[in-house]
Amino acid sequence: MVSLLDLWLPILLAALVVQVASTMIHMALPFWHTADYRHVDDDRTFVEGARGLQSGLYLFPRLVPKPTAEQKAEWESGPTGLMYLRNPARFSFGRTIAIYSLYCLVSAVFVAYIASETLPAGTPYLRVFQIAGAAGTIFWSFGNNISDAIWYGKPWPVAFKYVIDGLLYGLLMGGVFGWLWPA
Repeated sequence: MVSLLDLWLPILLAALVVQVASTMIHMALPFWHTADYRHVDDDRTFVEGARGLQSGLYLFPRLVPKPTAEQKAEWESGPTGLMYLRNPARFSFGRTIAIYSLYCLVSAVFVAYIASETLPAGTPYLRVFQIAGAAGTIFWSFGNNISDAIWYGKPWPVAFKYVIDGLLYGLLMGGVFGWLWPA
């Protein structure tokens, strides 16, 4: 068994590598995720309708535990939607990057924990890559991507693109851990 303290360098480096890869995918490769977000021709109606709402996650039309026939018919006639809302629309790039960095670090700690509990010091690169890469892929690919497609209507092509992104992040993490695994 390897101590998590022995894995401080691969943890930090794996988190950094994933953050850089994620940034490149979302900013330097605009063709990959730009089309995932559709736009409304005249969004003023949406903006005005949401102006009085607090920041949060909204599902519409409203679901109730025991809907009347009229409520059920309204739901089934569509459309339905899931909306993330920031109101007011304040966004701090620095704060967001800091929180995302922490999220990347947490993912690396979980990967390190799984690898440290299953692999002894001196494990060959490919075995570490296999375990750490699988753990990283599970973390990054299967969080909410598929369940949001199943439950909330997230478009399947979008969900699969994020699974592919997660596979890349998992492989990168596996590579970092395999490279820096204690002898």
